[in-house]
Amino acid sequence: MLFTTGNEVTVITVGPGKLSLASWGSINSGQSTVGAVTTTNAFLTKWLVSFSHCYTRFAFIWEGEGQAVYQIGNKADERKPVGRSWDNASTHHWGTNTIAGENITSVIPTCVNRDNMTTLYMIPDLSIDGA
Repeated sequence: MLFTTGNEVTVITVGPGKLSLASWGSINSGQSTVGAVTTTNAFLTKWLVSFSHCYTRFAFIWEGEGQAVYQIGNKADERKPVGRSWDNASTHHWGTNTIAGENITSVIPTCVNRDNMTTLYMIPDLSIDGA
């Protein structure tokens, strides 16, 4: 199952842009949410996509100049493109092991905006110069 040890969802983006995450299908009558985190990095940005236990569906998209790919766990040889708009978002339904393209344009207007307050996290570059 995704979002468990060894099945983390990570995204790698190139160039400036924003990664957005929508969460819906509340299990406790909570409000659906959508939020974005922006990067101004000229090169690579690595992201961790997380989730809330309050929702059963999640989708993410990349709105940026360069490419974006996601991978599950350490399966770098299985990277796939991230959706570029809500009509073909990279979507996960809780309880499955997959991410698939899905049109969720009808969901977005029902979401509360959570820009910079969502469960998308930039992974800092921890490399050491010369190492």
